[in-house]
Amino acid sequence: MPIDDGRRAGDRPRLARLNRLGRQARGDAVLAGRWLVAVSGTVTTGTVAMLHPSDRAWLVFASVSAIMIALLALSFAVPWRRLPTWAPVVFPLLVQGALAAIGLLGAGLAAPYGGLTVLCFGYLGFTQPPRFSRAMLPLAAGCFIASYGHWSAQLGPRLLIATAVWAMVGEISAAFVREHAALTDALRRAAHTDVLTGLANRRDLLLKLATALPGDCVAICDIDHFKVVNDTHGHSAGDRVLADFGALLRACVRENDYVARYGGEEFAILLPSSDPAEAAVVLARLHSQWRLMNPALTFSSGVAVCRSDRSNDETLAAADAALYVSKRSGRDCDQFEAADAAAGASQARLHPAARWSAP
Repeated sequence: MPIDDGRRAGDRPRLARLNRLGRQARGDAVLAGRWLVAVSGTVTTGTVAMLHPSDRAWLVFASVSAIMIALLALSFAVPWRRLPTWAPVVFPLLVQGALAAIGLLGAGLAAPYGGLTVLCFGYLGFTQPPRFSRAMLPLAAGCFIASYGHWSAQLGPRLLIATAVWAMVGEISAAFVREHAALTDALRRAAHTDVLTGLANRRDLLLKLATALPGDCVAICDIDHFKVVNDTHGHSAGDRVLADFGALLRACVRENDYVARYGGEEFAILLPSSDPAEAAVVLARLHSQWRLMNPALTFSSGVAVCRSDRSNDETLAAADAALYVSKRSGRDCDQFEAADAAAGASQARLHPAARWSAP
């Protein structure tokens, strides 16, 4: 099992996932930024001859192109993962700066390439929060004017139309990305949530166990004689029992504990940094509160401790085996795997047997 001594907060796996996604998104932004610079350079290089530039304009264009190629090559040596997430904004800034330099020094040679600014705002919308596209509008406007080499009355309407297009492209792209991210997150939550109880499901449990550390406890709770509930009172009554038990688990576990529906009437609890004695305290609280909620129905549990010398599946199997010992011991009790009992935990805690009756 992976070991992370700094982890003890309940949301650490979520933060780790967000950090991983953030690094991936930043890598994609850098790759897209390189393509933005390369495509812009290819378009201008392939068409600049059609503008019949002067010798001076040719020299300016060649100088700026050489600088852009050098900076593009340098981007492969930059440690992007160590930089802020907004660092790839440098790529559209390079494109805008190149157009401004060619326009100012090359007698307006860059004027026909104002459409490349739309690509820059599309890039910002897809890779950065909306504030970046809005913040870049004044700079883009200045570069647009510079690309013509001088101000003229005709630039006024063109600039207004161009600014509106840039803002729309940036905002629509950013809104699309936000909506896509929200839908993706909703689908991920749905795929990892049990519909009936609202708890995590087995798929999410297996992912959570991948972050467990040696010394964490895993408990599997099983509602006793649950089949009788379904057979006697119908599945709707059984669903109410499962929903009630899931709500109890959420209310009774500690802040850093994790609960999931393991399958059927079985529920799993991950207790970080908990020895069997501490697990027994949590389970005792569950038994006490469950008797108040549903005195005619009991549950049994089995507890195992995560160890570095066995897999997550083996830990679950050990907890499951301890659960079946609880069932054979008369139910309504908690059983710890033998190795943990020797460490000082109670072998089992029995409660008076009770038969389920309709409310």
